[in-house]
Parts: sequence; structure tokens; C-alpha cells
Amino acid sequence: MKIPGGIVTERLRLRPLEPADRDAFVEFMTTPRATRYLTFDDEQRTAEGAATLFRYLLASYDTEAPVFLLAVTERSNGAWLGACGLSPLADEAGVECFFALLPRYWGWGYATEAIRALVYYAFEQLDLPRVVVHIPRANERARKVACGAGFVPEGRVSLPAMPRAERFVITRQHYEKLRQA
Repeated sequence: MKIPGGIVTERLRLRPLEPADRDAFVEFMTTPRATRYLTFDDEQRTAEGAATLFRYLLASYDTEAPVFLLAVTERSNGAWLGACGLSPLADEAGVECFFALLPRYWGWGYATEAIRALVYYAFEQLDLPRVVVHIPRANERARKVACGAGFVPEGRVSLPAMPRAERFVITRQHYEKLRQA
């Protein structure tokens, strides 16, 4: 899956990680509130484990199968807010969207803006038929973000890394209706 050099919105710039992002990424990964609902293991949530993961993500950009993870930054000042990305769905056409921000940036609409940009990229640049988000049922904030970005609840699912989740979907047809509204 092709990773963009950058996606710009009104307030954000989504871009591949850069070496200078290391400290911000480690802060993010070691902030329990930021990663509470994410599927990282305990080692990856330590400073050393997060640094190792960061090096792996950077190196993946130069491979045939890069990890589609983008830094979410403020467009005006470059502040590192969090991360988002896309992952191919194993059993169907489309991608799964994921997102997480540092808690100090919650409640400003940044996550919704970032997800809308990823959805736009998935449909307009990658020509995909659908985008899904899997959210733990206890994560009410993420559910609001998904709905605010146009996703529709599809039902409860049990995934190996997320046994009590809900699936949200936006299809190309629904996306087109939202674009025309």
C-alpha cells in the first residue's frame, strides 16, 4: 500500500515518521492513557521497547511492505499530536483505520480531522471499497470520533487482540453521499 509523503488538512499534516519524531513517539507509547486501548504489548510500552518499535517503523518505509503509520502533527507549528494509519484487511477488500493522540490533544477535533483525511486518501488515492475501524466497546471517545468522521456501526466483533470490540464501517457509496452533502 502506497504511503503518502504527506496529507494536509485545515489544521493538520499527516506524514511518515521522521528520525526527529523519536522522543515524541516514545512519549506517546509510554503514556498509558494514550495507548490504553491499543494492541501493543507491555514491552512496546516501555521507553526501550518504544524506541525499538520506532526504529522498526522507520525501517519499514524502505521495504516492499511498509507499515502505513503516519505522524499526526499540527500544521501551524509542527507539534507532534499522535499517530494514525491504515492496515489491509485480511479477509476482505478494504483497510482498517487506526488512530490515537496524546491526551493533551483530546477534545479538539484533531482525531476526527485526521480520520477524515485518511478516509479521503483511502477512497480517492487508493481506490478502496471500504474502510473499517475496530474500537473496544469501552472506548467511548473513539466511538464518537468514528461516528463524527462518518463511520456507521456494523456490530460487535471479537478479534484476537481485541475480544470486546465494535466494528464501524464507511463504504465508498456512503463516502460519496457524504461528499455530496
